[in-house]
Amino acid sequence: MRGLTRPGRRLILCSLIVIGAVAIVEACSTYATFRAYLTGSIWRPTLRYVSEFTTGAPAENPMYVPYAGMWPTAGPADITRVRTAYRALFPDSSSVALNNGMASLNWPDSTIGALRNLVNSATAANDTERHELDLLKCKIDLRGVKSKTDPSLSQVESCFENYLRSSRPPALASEARGWLARTDYLLDKGARASKYYLDELKSSVSNIHRERLLQSLALIQPYSADLEGYFDTAEHALFAVNKATTSVPWIAPELVTKLEQHADLFKAGAESDALILALMRTSIQAGAPAATLRYADRALANPALRESAEYNWLAGVARYQEKDYAGAESLLKAVLLSGNDIERNFAAAALEGVYAKLDRPLDQLWAALQVSDPGYPYTQAMPLYPDASHDLYKAYLVGWNIDISYLLDVQLTDAQLDEYLQRYPDAPGSVRYARAVHHARREQYDEAARIFDGLAASRAGIMRQAERMLAQTKSADRSPQQKLETLYDYGYFLASNQDGIFFNDTLWHGFQTSGFLSRNPDEKYETGGAAPFTAEEAKHLQELERTLRDDQEEYWRAYKIFDQVVQQAGRSELGRRAATQAITCLRKIRTDRFGRAQEIRAADVRLTNWLAAR
Repeated sequence: MRGLTRPGRRLILCSLIVIGAVAIVEACSTYATFRAYLTGSIWRPTLRYVSEFTTGAPAENPMYVPYAGMWPTAGPADITRVRTAYRALFPDSSSVALNNGMASLNWPDSTIGALRNLVNSATAANDTERHELDLLKCKIDLRGVKSKTDPSLSQVESCFENYLRSSRPPALASEARGWLARTDYLLDKGARASKYYLDELKSSVSNIHRERLLQSLALIQPYSADLEGYFDTAEHALFAVNKATTSVPWIAPELVTKLEQHADLFKAGAESDALILALMRTSIQAGAPAATLRYADRALANPALRESAEYNWLAGVARYQEKDYAGAESLLKAVLLSGNDIERNFAAAALEGVYAKLDRPLDQLWAALQVSDPGYPYTQAMPLYPDASHDLYKAYLVGWNIDISYLLDVQLTDAQLDEYLQRYPDAPGSVRYARAVHHARREQYDEAARIFDGLAASRAGIMRQAERMLAQTKSADRSPQQKLETLYDYGYFLASNQDGIFFNDTLWHGFQTSGFLSRNPDEKYETGGAAPFTAEEAKHLQELERTLRDDQEEYWRAYKIFDQVVQQAGRSELGRRAATQAITCLRKIRTDRFGRAQEIRAADVRLTNWLAAR
């Protein structure tokens, strides 16, 4: 890991990169992506939110009516007394909190009894008051329930059901359905509860705020004993599937099995298409890519569905997992053409995995460069039911893309970088900058300066200075002693420009070592619980990274030059100065990131003893 001396590196000083060849790293407001295709989470479906069920729904009802018991108290004496007593129990409705699934407004039994007696003894002056009092009786009974295991919950459910059997004013009927759904939720009847909430979302006269409906739907999680209840409509089944792929993945295999038994839900139309995608998502979640492809075949007669980004993403993931990398490539590239930012980023990261498997590193770099950063800061303060476009995965696969850094600085050879620039003449400046740094590491300073000039980079000047000094060490008109002196000056120049000649300051931000793939080649990742590299691959990576460490470390390169001067100059003043500078360089090298600790220690002792000897 390079020292944190430059402003660009200070950008992520407080980040903690935990990359064993994978994933996402939160670092203050900056985060990193690296080899995401090696972690299982990228190959799972993206999150689905209950807010998606508002798509196509009518506009929210702008004329909300106060709930039963919450009307203004003006009116006949009986209803006024009831409303006054009921409203008094809600001094600050904004402070209501949830407590183990029950509202915190747990009134004492004496309060419940007094209010129940007041309602039962009240005489309604008209049908409107009668409907309100009838609903209040059920609501008070619900408020009297102390826990989810209270046997009186079933009686409360019957109260709301009986209330709705009669014709009621639309606003009160809507409210009653909401309370019935709440009661069913407490009775672990999530399927029934979600159906009521979904129906209210589609109602143009619903008297329940849409925000509250979405909050309630977000709380419901399907479970085995209740699954069958979700298969009455395609929309209801889709709700269960979305939940399975987002928050309860363990239910996915059973959900797929049961859903396949309901062929009636897969009729022509938009809902059928949505369920095909739902089956594909759920089978991917369940780890059954062959089933995903089987479900994908159901869309053969629907060109619009087969051209959608989600369809191509899911089918591409299944192809990859089935080791059909060529098939995965075409599908994932289709997502790049039709997807939104989230889908494109996922597809690009997945294509990196495809090209890694196919051993096509130039295409791997091309894919890495397709991952974009929409500029959304990472935050865990996500809404409970965010809009689908505000996907949590926006914090994933964006930010500092270490894939690009690794490919440009570690993995790709000079010849491959040249080929990439020929293939993509409009490649971003980072590719050309990397090629210039590669030239510098080979002491091809003139070529490096030419590229830096084209990029208007400040390093062009220091490259020309390095070129002049290197040329002096080889000048034919200089004596051997003069050549040694210029070699010393060249080493001193390198040592005086740490991170400014051989280190690529545009790619690494203080956390290079943490991003090296061979950091722990035996580490187990989410890819089936196995190490992502063979022993041969791990060894090759270690060799590449060792070469980069040596090539980019100015102190190491300067030490080598000073040591050469020592060997040639012997016990002269120049030799002693070179030995002193060599020791200084050795002691400035951070062995925790650079390695070679034993070698550096031995060289330090050798040169120190040499200086001490007479």
